[in-house]
Amino acid sequence: MKKEPSTSTLMPGCGPLPADLGKLNDINLISGAISLNGGYFLTNKLLLEGGLSFSANNVERTTDREFLSRSNRYAANVGFRYLFNEGKKFQPYLAAGLRYDYVTQYYERENIDRVIDFSGGNLSADLKAGFLYNFNERVALDFHVGYNPRLGGSLGQSGFSGGVGLKVFLGKR
Repeated sequence: MKKEPSTSTLMPGCGPLPADLGKLNDINLISGAISLNGGYFLTNKLLLEGGLSFSANNVERTTDREFLSRSNRYAANVGFRYLFNEGKKFQPYLAAGLRYDYVTQYYERENIDRVIDFSGGNLSADLKAGFLYNFNERVALDFHVGYNPRLGGSLGQSGFSGGVGLKVFLGKR
């Protein structure tokens, strides 16, 4: 019997919300990140997904303000995820998509009179292999590793990535 495509969605949610506020000797550090991701099951095994993210960092040495570094990163991604082992607790997947990052950076170091102020964008592929560990039909733990080859732009380089996240699904999967 042929299964009908699912009309379920992956619930948009916040990604990691790390925020570091700290002081080490005379160095102040403030950093944080937020992401919003969502998706739609085109079939029971194929998911269209996308997301937006923002991160910011500010590092400053307070004694005579010897250096200051500020950076912001804005990113958007879209891609597909193909799930194996439909309906099983352990569900491997392969994913592929595109990611665009735009970065602004300001850096000054007073004792050498050097200021760097730039911004630029980068397009990269987003290739992943991972698995979902399904706690139930709605909640799963997501483990993945990835490779992100740079396709073009004014900054960045190809690299590897990895992550762990929690997925919450709405509707039928």
